[in-house]
Formats: sequence, structure tokens, C-alpha cells
Amino acid sequence: MYALSDNQQALKSRRQIRDALLSLMRDTSFQEITVSEICRQAKVVRQTYYRHFDTKNDVLDFHMDELFAQYFVIHFFGDTMLAQLEAFYAYMLENEAFVRMVSRDQLFFMVERTIIANLAAFLDIRTIADVEDAWAERYVTGFIAATICSLLSQWTQGGFQEPVDRMARLTQR
Repeated sequence: MYALSDNQQALKSRRQIRDALLSLMRDTSFQEITVSEICRQAKVVRQTYYRHFDTKNDVLDFHMDELFAQYFVIHFFGDTMLAQLEAFYAYMLENEAFVRMVSRDQLFFMVERTIIANLAAFLDIRTIADVEDAWAERYVTGFIAATICSLLSQWTQGGFQEPVDRMARLTQR
């Protein structure tokens, strides 16, 4: 888990660390990057790193949480499920470099976790899946998130060749 603080200096440090990790990931797989390398790239001491993050995964969780927060503020629009899915795939395409790194380093499980955490803001599971029992909602949420993540992964591996609207229609089905 990463530290949650609205303090501007703390947020600046978290973003510095995140930016350093993403920069390193361009040339090195996530698994091979060390905390020392992240600190050196970010120009922070290890104490600062560990004040904000426990693990490298936490840094990526922070980045994905920020990506999804930005998506919901700027890109999430449309009255229909199809319009929302088109906006989602268009946003993923805008972040193609990051999505490719996630695919290369086999980190889609982290994307799936983030989708699960944000899916309720994206759609009403009970209405979409005709689920009345609260216990079933968890399973349906996981199923939908896994499906979206799998399609995103396949799209990435295929070089983003299919148009956004086609991916949205496939997902809607």
C-alpha cells in the first residue's frame, strides 16, 4: 500500500518516484529494477521512497490509480455503455506506451486489480448483470474486470490494430 496524503510535497515525491520507475521501465523490465535504481533516478533517498511506498508494486498501483482518476475526471463521458467503453479504449490508446510496458512485463494482473477497484464507478453491476444478491456482485465484478483486462491485453499484443469502436462493441457484447 502506498501512503495517502494530500500534502503537496508528499504528492510531488510520490510522482517523482513514479516517474523514475516509468522512465526505468522503458529500457528495463519491472522485475529487474531495484529500489536503489528508482531512488537514484528520482533523486530521492531510500527513506523518502519508503515513507511513501512499501514495494515497487505500490508505485505502479499509485500510477494506475492516478490514471483511472484522470480518466474519470477528463475522459469518462457518454450516456451509453458503448460511449463509455469507447472513451476507455481511447484513453488506453493514449497511454499506449505504459500499456505496452505492462504487457511486456506481464503485469496485467495489476491492471485487473485497478479495474476491479474502479468498476463500480464505471457501471452498475447489479443492473448490467441482473444480480440481486450482494455476494454475487463480487464475482460478477471480477468476471467483468477479467474480461476487460483480457481484451485489453489481447489488443495490446495485437499491436492495437483494431479500432477503438470495434473494441468497445466487442467488450459491450
